[in-house]
Amino acid sequence: MTALTPDALANLLNPESGQVDAGLMKSISPIDGSIVDLADVDQLADALELVKECYDRLRPWNEKIKQALCDLRDGNQKTQRVKGQRRLVKIVEPPDKQEQGQLKEVWNSYPQLRDELLQIDRLKIRLREFKKAATVTDGPADYMNFVKMISQAVQPATASPTVTIEK
Repeated sequence: MTALTPDALANLLNPESGQVDAGLMKSISPIDGSIVDLADVDQLADALELVKECYDRLRPWNEKIKQALCDLRDGNQKTQRVKGQRRLVKIVEPPDKQEQGQLKEVWNSYPQLRDELLQIDRLKIRLREFKKAATVTDGPADYMNFVKMISQAVQPATASPTVTIEK
């Protein structure tokens, strides 16, 4: 990679139009302004390493910013917005993981109840109905065990929330 000097920039320009020649196999790095020959394996490898280094340095900061935005939320809804004086940020939690082995066991163990809270796709929980059922504290033993087994199949999400700048 070479530093972006006036002479190097001139090498990218078409002398007739004064514009960057689209036919040239070169690109300007947005990280350090160097010119990268897109047909040179060594320069591409150097550029790729530079991108990885920058990403590795920025990733913890990105996570810290996202966590700070998430800490400003109220409640535990899957989708929430936090508002500043000028900006509105939408935060969407990733879906919980549903353990397919446990859900299949519930499906096979309770054929008379399964259609109420489970559906076939990948087996997944009918969330609206399940949330209502999970609040029931007294009922037939089979039904209570059915709901308990489904609850045990739900694992918290491990991915970071999606953060979108809306305004």
